[in-house]
Amino acid sequence: MADAKPKLPTSKPTTPFPSALKQSTLPGATKATQQYTTPAGPKAPTTTTKPGVMGSSYVPGKTTTTTTTTADKGAGKGTGAKPDTTKTKTKTITRTEDNGDGTYTIYYSDGTTGTGGEKITPGSGEDPALQYQRDVAAADRKSAFQILADEFKANGLESLGAEVERFMKEGVSPAEARVALRQTQAYKDRFKGNEGRLKKGLAVYQPTEYFQAEETYRNLLIANNLQDLVSKNTTDSFISGAVSAQEVQDRIQNVFTKIDNADPTLKGQLGQYFSNYGIADPNLQRSQLASALLTGETSSMALERQLKKAQLRAGAQMSGVTIAETGVESLQKQLEAQNVSDVYGVAKTGFGTLSQTMPTTEKLANIYGDQATGLSEELQQEAFFGLQSQRRKKLQEREQATFGGRAGVSTAGLGKGTAGSF
Repeated sequence: MADAKPKLPTSKPTTPFPSALKQSTLPGATKATQQYTTPAGPKAPTTTTKPGVMGSSYVPGKTTTTTTTTADKGAGKGTGAKPDTTKTKTKTITRTEDNGDGTYTIYYSDGTTGTGGEKITPGSGEDPALQYQRDVAAADRKSAFQILADEFKANGLESLGAEVERFMKEGVSPAEARVALRQTQAYKDRFKGNEGRLKKGLAVYQPTEYFQAEETYRNLLIANNLQDLVSKNTTDSFISGAVSAQEVQDRIQNVFTKIDNADPTLKGQLGQYFSNYGIADPNLQRSQLASALLTGETSSMALERQLKKAQLRAGAQMSGVTIAETGVESLQKQLEAQNVSDVYGVAKTGFGTLSQTMPTTEKLANIYGDQATGLSEELQQEAFFGLQSQRRKKLQEREQATFGGRAGVSTAGLGKGTAGSF
């Protein structure tokens, strides 16, 4: 059957799943009371990088000045002493290399080198910018996991909270955690219907699609006075069997409702065609019958054909006509081809007419030696579809010619015969 996604029963929208997710109220789902608010992130540091890191004083193209003072090694201090000698030298930084330990090697234009920065040891004062970046990443990670945990909790998956916490502690990314969570038993149980879709080679429903499907089925069942079927097991069965909301609605309107309102004669014939659904069981509850018809693999069209056969046989029984199963199937197909909706009404009228014409016509055929086969089929077509039987017409004319105005086989006396069979 077609794998159409659920549509609301109040109308036939073209979009099976509205973009806005409705919170499911089925058992196992808990409505969230508020949306998650991302916690405040770490406060940005008030200081910048330490001396020695890139972006500080040690950058290519910057000049540095070195001043050296040489003391007079001659006469001592006092009258006639020579002053100390002071020299100034300017160099330009050509490049720097990170040593990986918080220090940098500085290369000058005159070919000399130097060291800048400060070696950072674990536990010592660390670069505030680096710590800030780590704090931001940790806050983002915690926020992502909290959103994930809140999402599952809002949909009755509190049991996954421990798994979410475990994944966060183990360093699993939120994206990886989402994939891993789908493999947990709690997740599989919550979205059990997806197992059936996988077996059918169909794409599984994402959580939002699954929740919307549940809400759609719930509304449909309530609208059709089938509140007893509103349960997770029922909706899981619909999803697992790829039974669309429209298909469920068709089964309710075209099959279940007609069986539910059937008269005793029709119900007596249903067991022959619906024994697999337990309809012959007088102790069967209404909700059990509905569940069997709605969640089974049989399509609504196939179920409706079975119902029409039961209706035809019940109509024949009311008129005392015995009909073979091949005759039932033939009539059912013809009525279906002509799009007859009230099969039960047509069956009662058609077999009622047949019960009047068949006994007399068969007796006339015996009297006048018309033993050709197919008379029953002709009479059936006449009774149900208005196709006049030429053989019955000729037999009546022959009867009238033979007896004239006298009482003969065609009089009311022959009308007392039984309806016969075909």
